[in-house]
Amino acid sequence: MAIDFGTKRFGISISDEMGIIATPLANYERVEVQKDIKYIMKQAFEREAKIILFGLPKDFNNKTTDTTQQVKSFANLISREIDADIFFWDERYSSKAAERVAEHKEFRNIRDDRIAATLILQGFLDFKNSSIHA
Repeated sequence: MAIDFGTKRFGISISDEMGIIATPLANYERVEVQKDIKYIMKQAFEREAKIILFGLPKDFNNKTTDTTQQVKSFANLISREIDADIFFWDERYSSKAAERVAEHKEFRNIRDDRIAATLILQGFLDFKNSSIHA
């Protein structure tokens, strides 16, 4: 499961059981931290997620941002509540790629947050699967 963390909402995506294809799951409008955690936990539990992947925002010079620390702090809170591995994945290009995807008419009604989470997860899955077969 992957999360595109935002201060107002999360985009969430999941993969198939074989860990090959990422699929958009949901946009979640944030309420407050404990309710946000409860929602993420529910989604992870229902899907038996073994990994929770967070998009890690950095600037284009690969430097951390204010949001980088917010993501890490939130992920730390999640890690205390769940028996799943927590990973981070560079999300620098996912938001821009999501905007390009959303320009296509078949995706116009899908929010960028879900698409960004899906692009983050697919990048991770592709990397993981290519290193297994290398």
